Amino acid sequence: MIKDLPTVEYIREKLKSSEDPIAKAFHIGDGFRVLLFGFRKGMSMKDHDHEDIHRTKLFVIEGHLIYREKSGREHSLKRYDEFEVPADRIHNIEAVEDSLMLLTQE
Repeated sequence: MIKDLPTVEYIREKLKSSEDPIAKAFHIGDGFRVLLFGFRKGMSMKDHDHEDIHRTKLFVIEGHLIYREKSGREHSLKRYDEFEVPADRIHNIEAVEDSLMLLTQE
């Protein structure tokens, strides 16, 4: 069954038929969560912010992503790059190539 696959394999399998990035909880505890996101080349997360979260950090496991703020500021994030997301900034994320990303929030 697909839901019983390890997290990375689950995301890769779901991406085969998805039009949008796939997210799956990796670890959730009191006051924090870690999510794993998968993107196929060209996929993007729509504009959003993290106003209700204290801290959000991105860590690219593989691939190449562009973090883009509504203001026009952007950061290219490649394998093993980390980026702390400002809580009050509207932003989106676009995949330049197939990618896996960890997102931590506290």
